[in-house]
Amino acid sequence: MSSQEGFETWRDATSIIQDLSVPPSALAKTVQDGEGFNGRFRAWNLGSMIFTSVSASPQRSRRSQVKVATSDLDHYLVTLCMKGQMRGDAHGVDLDVGPGDLWFCDLARPKESVYTQFDNCALIIPRSALESRLGENLGLHGLQFSGGSASSRLLALFIAALKREVGNLTACEATSMADSLLDLVVGCVEGAVATAPQSRPEPSSAALLAVKRYIEQHLAERNLSIERVASGCGLSRASLYRLFEPLGGVAKYIRQRRLARALTDITVTRRARPISEIAFDWGFSSESVFGRAFREAYALSPREARAEALAGRRPLNVTSKDLMGPTLQTWLREL
Repeated sequence: MSSQEGFETWRDATSIIQDLSVPPSALAKTVQDGEGFNGRFRAWNLGSMIFTSVSASPQRSRRSQVKVATSDLDHYLVTLCMKGQMRGDAHGVDLDVGPGDLWFCDLARPKESVYTQFDNCALIIPRSALESRLGENLGLHGLQFSGGSASSRLLALFIAALKREVGNLTACEATSMADSLLDLVVGCVEGAVATAPQSRPEPSSAALLAVKRYIEQHLAERNLSIERVASGCGLSRASLYRLFEPLGGVAKYIRQRRLARALTDITVTRRARPISEIAFDWGFSSESVFGRAFREAYALSPREARAEALAGRRPLNVTSKDLMGPTLQTWLREL
């Protein structure tokens, strides 16, 4: 595979999170050295967060305002640089990251960065998990730690050790590790946010995030209409439609979120509720309507999804070639 072909495969595989390009000088060097573009991605589902290990050739990463608007990712990315260098801009905050450094990225905010050959580990944490502990409007986007505090050094050591052992964890141990990691992340952030440089607010992205939160809070209520969302968020219907146009509309977004929550309920094996009850709880008029929508979203029926969960076939880890499928996207929706 040529350098260009290798990069295109990697770019398509990681497009759920970012848009990639290769600096011309970096691509020319790989050709001159007779090397192809290399990229390796692995992810492990720890239950309440996702742990990833990524290594790749030099590249430029961009998460634009358009990318943010068309994505349903509402997570923080906490990254430990193991090797290489990253420089960039987190919407007004300069980034300069090297080996041993930690940095935070809010996936609901734009950012641009350029990487040398690198090896990183990262935690993908749902916004609700951090904000339930630290409050809202944290201003974490672009926050960096270079080993200046004991808590950041402990978190870096923990992440590095987890990279070595994560493949040996049982599902129960993975859940415990996620709890410990969240405690360490909270410890890092406390006391650091007030003095950290803040990225520029973006009114449209802030409004979209506020509406998404409102929808999430009322998702199980059957009378969650477009009119109610607009009224509850202090927006006109026209403004609401404009905000959600890149996502295919408000009704489609609500339907997607309800399906994601239903998927979680269906695959919780410790309490196998009737599928018809789950469908009704998440606002579907009948089990048949729910079944058609579910199959369209996940390419299997609700009963097939439950059977796979009962058989224990839901994967704990996913590799680069699986990224083009629904596995990682499903994990992110379930967090």
